[in-house]
Amino acid sequence: MSHVAHSVVDLHEQASRQPRLLTTEHLDDEVRERARATWRGRMVSEHTSAHVFGTLLGQGVRAGLSSDRLDPIAKAIDQELSHGLLCARVVVALGGEARGEMDGPMPMVPTHDDVAPLEGLVRNLISISCVFETLAVSLVSCEREQVRVDELKDVFSRILGDEVEHARLGWALLDSLPRFDAAQQSRLGAYLVDVFDHVLDHFGPLPHAPTASDEALRWGASDGPGNWDLVLDTMHTAILPCLEKHDLPARAAWRAAATGARLHA
Repeated sequence: MSHVAHSVVDLHEQASRQPRLLTTEHLDDEVRERARATWRGRMVSEHTSAHVFGTLLGQGVRAGLSSDRLDPIAKAIDQELSHGLLCARVVVALGGEARGEMDGPMPMVPTHDDVAPLEGLVRNLISISCVFETLAVSLVSCEREQVRVDELKDVFSRILGDEVEHARLGWALLDSLPRFDAAQQSRLGAYLVDVFDHVLDHFGPLPHAPTASDEALRWGASDGPGNWDLVLDTMHTAILPCLEKHDLPARAAWRAAATGARLHA
């Protein structure tokens, strides 16, 4: 039997050395645990994103990006590490251990050696920035509005400002490129099916997750069904139309992913 190696994100000691972020002594135990689990998950996700942007930076160098386009990618690495530590400090303030196990090994960012370096970078920035970071902007914006603890609202605000920049990385690169030729459109359209498969796999459990009480939302817990509705709304009203404006068959790719079909390059 084969076993998948799991990576552990351990920020407990580092977070414990920081000033206490907020007071939670009178918090209900059930709400505390729900909020703590959510913030621990955010910690792992944000810390992992630093690794992803680190890989993107190397790909950007190989693709010949100018320094003014590489600098924001390099900046994103530090920002994601900072986000991870912020979330870890919330976990500690909630009385938890700021240690979390990922679902598998550290994610590998594909090199796309079947195409030119710039097209490979475009694929990754579409996936990471245009899709997942844009979804993150919507989710964090909603969660910031739901939270009722000032210190946590400040944490969400700090994260949100950076996530907006991270989403813009991909959209700005698309805006700067010449129109894709027919072959590039076909290849990118086929790749979008894989991207959207990943979206559905990653967020697919949300509709089946328990709803969060108003008190849990007040402390930054996530509401699974509500977040799933937001993911779908953001895909259909923002991400798919914007990709279509760059001559990419995003809606067809989304339908193919949703039905298990495939587009052929």
